[in-house]
Amino acid sequence: MSGLSEPLTVLTVEQKNILADETNPNFVVIGPNLKQSSPCGNNRAPQKPNLPKSIITVLKNQIQQEQHRRLARVCLPILLIWILLASFFTGILFYKHFSRQPAYFGWCGTKFVENGRQERLTQRLEIDPEELYERIQVPRFGANRPAVFVHDFRKNITAIVDLLGKRCFIKSLDRNVVAPPKSFIDLVEKLEVR
Repeated sequence: MSGLSEPLTVLTVEQKNILADETNPNFVVIGPNLKQSSPCGNNRAPQKPNLPKSIITVLKNQIQQEQHRRLARVCLPILLIWILLASFFTGILFYKHFSRQPAYFGWCGTKFVENGRQERLTQRLEIDPEELYERIQVPRFGANRPAVFVHDFRKNITAIVDLLGKRCFIKSLDRNVVAPPKSFIDLVEKLEVR
């Protein structure tokens, strides 16, 4: 044989497989990084694995991305419409709640003479034209007791609450005698002008 002979290296099956795996660009070892010096003096730094993706994996990823895009295209407009509708109806409710004219609160009074003394009769009023009720608080005067009259135009009843006797009387509403809420407000406002 010729004069230059290289020393023979004996490799185990595991070392042979590792060497084959390290030199194969299409195969990446998954697991702990085994740092062994190769018997051929190949001490390369470990490289990041470049995994070749199979066509099936690529197609699955594309299908999943397309499904996410479709879902976003469908759900996002629905969510936006829902938010707009909820905001719109919330705005309407707040507008009605805060801009609603409260019931008409006021008082109506007159002076009168009783037993040679001048006295004043004042009635407190609460009138709500939307809820169709009138609440009139009448003080004691003469032989009358203090009472609260409630005229409910929806149920067509009048309730008279005797404040001293702590009793309540209910009778049907006489629309010929009791003015409806809007007419009553107009009447009170005309009396205030005088």
